[in-house]
Amino acid sequence: MKGVLAEVTATETIIVVLPEGPSKEDAVNKRTRLEYKKFLLETRRESYGSVALLEKEMDLARVLLEIDEVNAFITTVSSRKAELQTQSAA
Repeated sequence: MKGVLAEVTATETIIVVLPEGPSKEDAVNKRTRLEYKKFLLETRRESYGSVALLEKEMDLARVLLEIDEVNAFITTVSSRKAELQTQSAA
């Protein structure tokens, strides 16, 4: 949450100094997305409570690590398969 707040503040600072144009429009759009993200985080915290939110974030991190491990396993199996095919072709 603190990271999002810092990004909103930084983006607002950038918007102030940018001249009108595509860069400023992009910065305004980014600020809008960040404010929405902040809103979602606040809503989740109210709905789930701080501890439940932390548990959900921990579960998400665990799932992402598991996906990385599965991808590494698939890569290893694919490499071994290719190695075996090369050996049988020779």
